[in-house]
Amino acid sequence: MDFSDHPVIPVIKINDAAKAPALSEALLSGGIRIAEITLRTDEGLRAISIINSGVPDMCVGAGSVLSAEMARSAISAGAKFIVSPGFDIETLKVCTDLNVPYLPGCATATEVQSAWNHGLRLVKYFPAKALGGTKMLEALSAPFPGMKYVPTGGVDDVTIGTYLKMECVAAVGASAIAPSSLIDAGSFERVTFNAKRYVAAALRALGADSDAIPGEAVWQGGLRRNPVKNKNVRFASLGEMMMRLTPPDRELLNGAESFDVFFGGAEANVAISLACMGVPSSFISKFPEGDIGDAAIGTLRRYGVDTSSVLRGGNRLGIYYLEKGAGERPPKVIYDRTGSAISEADPGEFDFDELFRDTGWFHMTGITPALSENTLKLAKKALREAQRRGITVSFDLNFRKKLWDVDNASDVLGELFPAVDVLIANEEHADKICGVRCEDDLALTAEALCRKYGFKAAAVTRRRTISSEHNSISAGAFIDGQKVYSPVRECEDIVDRTGGGDAFAAGFIYSLMHGSKPEKAIRYASAASALKHTIEGDFSTAKPFEIERMAGGGNG
Repeated sequence: MDFSDHPVIPVIKINDAAKAPALSEALLSGGIRIAEITLRTDEGLRAISIINSGVPDMCVGAGSVLSAEMARSAISAGAKFIVSPGFDIETLKVCTDLNVPYLPGCATATEVQSAWNHGLRLVKYFPAKALGGTKMLEALSAPFPGMKYVPTGGVDDVTIGTYLKMECVAAVGASAIAPSSLIDAGSFERVTFNAKRYVAAALRALGADSDAIPGEAVWQGGLRRNPVKNKNVRFASLGEMMMRLTPPDRELLNGAESFDVFFGGAEANVAISLACMGVPSSFISKFPEGDIGDAAIGTLRRYGVDTSSVLRGGNRLGIYYLEKGAGERPPKVIYDRTGSAISEADPGEFDFDELFRDTGWFHMTGITPALSENTLKLAKKALREAQRRGITVSFDLNFRKKLWDVDNASDVLGELFPAVDVLIANEEHADKICGVRCEDDLALTAEALCRKYGFKAAAVTRRRTISSEHNSISAGAFIDGQKVYSPVRECEDIVDRTGGGDAFAAGFIYSLMHGSKPEKAIRYASAASALKHTIEGDFSTAKPFEIERMAGGGNG
């Protein structure tokens, strides 16, 4: 079997084998004739058998094979090649006896040498991104001339070209082409879209004639239509709400004798801001019983947020300490959130039939899946339920390096993106997490995000810090096929910059909900953010007429 004929290999985890034929047809429509079905679910073997017997044009292999017995079962089901996380001599013997290619995972020179000494000349290089990408692969390949590799793990449609241009690379494996979230939701048109993108990137890297490269894949299901999916105007967000303690008068934390108390959290801030703009809003979370939890509930209710979706129980509410900056001294944040009620909540406690009743828009940020394994499961469940119900989903990257590293965030959020319609990010996070940055053009970056992930709309923000009291903010967006820009706003004599990004998100969501023209939407969102800098606390309570006045016109 010549893997050079199949330069892009989707790595697939499938939860329902009955969807295997539709998945295969989606890949074939995108120009991919090979797939690695991992045996990480009970449905893997059955999916291989269904594809082998029912879709003859698809070459199907088995991945995550941990033993010779698993290899034998996979081959009996129809697997045309076997992939394992590491090198196993017994698995090699089975594959050799049955004349089936075997690709063991290798991460070190020792592992490559073991495979080499057993006659193998093709191995999986995994996890490619975490091991150092092309630089490490170049160093690893030097002592083993003739050894070919299939890099897998963190390969996207941007880095695929750098791998395939290497002489030692036979093909690449990519899990982002057909993530299980897309398969579960039956979004096979998105699978085809992803496949076309990867195939086009591979062909360019391999020097194919331009006539042989498919036209640039554009997710027509989203780039040319309003992201609002249904007529329900009710908004819901899910996340953690925390108690904030701030020394008064910009005092230092280590010398503070008292604290001002506020409550807030990224998703809660957006819900409160939208409620203040007149949008029916609810917040989904879990607070502890007692006075502190009651105070947090009271804050939400004070501004009109429906708290019937807040469960009660658990040990505590998270706390964070904010030391405001002054002049050239930057602000400082210390978190104390371990063991919070939401981070330890069981996803099974949340009944989304009730929580999403009459909901038209759902919002979440990258903070929630980073808090704990439980909140990651809850985030996945919420996005899956929202997608199933046709609810518009917005997502703010909101990367927090104190919660997880860039590689982990990139991998996890990449799995969540198929359920997202509208992405919001600052330019640094778009670059670090998504690998997208178009020089200094924020709207072009937003467009690139939409093209890469299939979002229906995206907004990218920028902040320039002159001092703690003076920031410059701007934004660009891609909406309905148009690139639009906000004016640069000088925020001087800043009262509190906390939640400025959440105020932007609320303004952007409000504008899209109300069908605003793209240029009006970005101006309104930017003005909402600028106005937040004049308001003490974590969230903005500005009314639409106040934001429109700052934006320089109505929001129609």
